[in-house]
Amino acid sequence: MKTKSLLASLLIVFGMTLTSRSYAQDSKTDELQRQIDILGQEVQKLKTGPASEPVADQRNYGFGPAASKVYRSQQGVTLGGYAELLMERFSSGFNKDGSIVPGKRHAPGADFKASNGRARVDILRAVLYAGYKFNDQWVMNSEFEWEHGGAEIAVEFLYLDYFWQKNINFRFGRMLMPVGLTNELHEPTVFLSTHRPTLESLVIPTTWSEYGAGAFGDLGPFAYRSYVVTGFNGSGLEAGEGAREARNETGFANANNWLWTSRADYTATPGLLAGGSLTIGSASTAPAPGFDLISIPMKMLELHLQYDWHAFDFRAMGAYTVYSNIDQLNAQKAVGLSDSLGSKHGGFYAQVGYDLLSGSGQALIPFARWEVINTQLEVPPGYLKDRRNLIRELVAGVSYKPIPQIVFKGDYQWYLLGNDDGVNQANLSLGYVF
Repeated sequence: MKTKSLLASLLIVFGMTLTSRSYAQDSKTDELQRQIDILGQEVQKLKTGPASEPVADQRNYGFGPAASKVYRSQQGVTLGGYAELLMERFSSGFNKDGSIVPGKRHAPGADFKASNGRARVDILRAVLYAGYKFNDQWVMNSEFEWEHGGAEIAVEFLYLDYFWQKNINFRFGRMLMPVGLTNELHEPTVFLSTHRPTLESLVIPTTWSEYGAGAFGDLGPFAYRSYVVTGFNGSGLEAGEGAREARNETGFANANNWLWTSRADYTATPGLLAGGSLTIGSASTAPAPGFDLISIPMKMLELHLQYDWHAFDFRAMGAYTVYSNIDQLNAQKAVGLSDSLGSKHGGFYAQVGYDLLSGSGQALIPFARWEVINTQLEVPPGYLKDRRNLIRELVAGVSYKPIPQIVFKGDYQWYLLGNDDGVNQANLSLGYVF
């Protein structure tokens, strides 16, 4: 009897031992599987890189949230981008047969045609950012842009940064000009309206980039950028479009004349950006039959302010440009009596918005902006001003962000000209960054 009891006890102990070992083995297996899953996720991140991660609502070194991803990444490749889809409906400017009423003028970028009729939809921009972080000192960044569904393709910027120390670093290549509020921060989630401000289309021709080199950094409470870059193509300066068509194209840019441009911003107060920029140098034209190359000295000054206070978003900006030798340019281009580029042009705008969903993770911002621009503040002796080049514009609308990377916009533009020939328009847009 004792023998049977002892045998039974041994069997129970042996069974418990096997069960314990099996349970321990299962626990080890589960832990091993968990570690394998974690490693798999890390490997996948290494394969796809930072481009698979959502972009933060953050800006670095004068670039928007998506364009600055490379600065927040680890060593290696970074991809990002943005897109804008736009629907426009014009309130006037067409005859009953669909033809355009002569003399009517629309907002910059609208460029309506009779074949489009009163309304149209467009893939306004599709952009891919490609960056590479070689190490903590050297960073490459680039922007490739397709406009109007691929009708226009451009390399907006392509540059190298060398980080030396906080107060001075260096930039080389094709760079965004450090002027205004929108030229560097032109991603659709950063500005409230469907169209960029008219002042930053005609006086400052956003998006404006040039070839050159320069320095950037922080000096106490101020951030600065200072470059020497290629100058405007003077042949593109026009009375109605201002400097918009004078930007150098990516290929074979005009390098006969150069500009020095510098910007400083006060950034020590959270939510406040206050500063200005100064651009000095000259534009030049290509030689034409009977005319030599014309140098056009220029000075551009702009001041800007952006203040995000609680749910309020306030922005204001003014810009003023002086050109010389405009009479020579007029002679070369054989312009009409009222078609002279203004030897002085400029303007200002003020905008206010209020976030009705502040603090919720979403944003619903009704806004209004008032602009005044004149591309013929002054013309050379013997020429007349065209009243259509005195532009007053009121924009009112709403911007909705379900998440920081996606925005839906709707607004209405009252385009008021000196002779009442402006064309108003209603706009809807979708934008996103990644």
